[in-house]
Amino acid sequence: MERGRRAGNLRDYCDLTRLAQHFNCIHMLGNQVCAPVELPANSRHLDTYFANLTLTDKSFHVSAIGRGRALDGIEMMAISRGLSLDQMC
Repeated sequence: MERGRRAGNLRDYCDLTRLAQHFNCIHMLGNQVCAPVELPANSRHLDTYFANLTLTDKSFHVSAIGRGRALDGIEMMAISRGLSLDQMC
């Protein structure tokens, strides 16, 4: 609360992701609980997916804004797990 109400950023997103990892009652992450608005809108989903994959061991919702963004998330999850796309299906 010391930073007050403001637009979200990647630091905030990562802090919230770490917080979610800490609690055993949270089993899945939503899509961009706070949008990192300082990043380009057309690629910020990649940064949040990367944070999800490197800061937690939880599954996460991918962006539903277009097929490409959804596939980016699925492909990144496959790579992080050492699986092929066929094995993910």
